[in-house]
Amino acid sequence: MRGILIVFVSIAAILGIVLMVLAVRDGGFGQAGRVVDRQVDEAGVEARRAVEQAGDAIERTTDRATNPGN
Repeated sequence: MRGILIVFVSIAAILGIVLMVLAVRDGGFGQAGRVVDRQVDEAGVEARRAVEQAGDAIERTTDRATNPGN
């Protein structure tokens, strides 16, 4: 349990450092937040595409398995 807590605290500290660096580089916490939001949004779009492609691939595979003659 203690190890998990240490991992979460470490991740939070790293994220805090990243936000501080972005704030200094981009001129404020608001701008740093916008940069992070944009990057998270872009990652979400890419993840959605990947999930849709995986679903399509599964559908094609199951269709081929259930209808081997087609």
